[in-house]
Amino acid sequence: MTGLRVDPAVASETPKDCRLKQYASFPVTYYDGWAEIPLVIDGHPVRMTLDTGSALSVIGQWAVQQLGLQVTQLRSVDITVGNDHLNTYATIRELSLGNARL
Repeated sequence: MTGLRVDPAVASETPKDCRLKQYASFPVTYYDGWAEIPLVIDGHPVRMTLDTGSALSVIGQWAVQQLGLQVTQLRSVDITVGNDHLNTYATIRELSLGNARL
């Protein structure tokens, strides 16, 4: 397992119009009790499990290879997810969720 990292855009100032707005919508399907959503990672369409309670996103090594993601070794940090130890992260250049490009 590898952690996923998306470099967020940094806002230069606080928006003057601070209201709740809908920027995107996307279909959610349920498979074996898990919610799955369609994403596009660096131009590749994928389906991922939606876990709103998770502190980080993880991806399997097979998916890292299939998507051609660059993997970086973590220094002195070991994160455990279930029985797996995360000691690498993959950087995503482009992520789309529904019609929103993040």
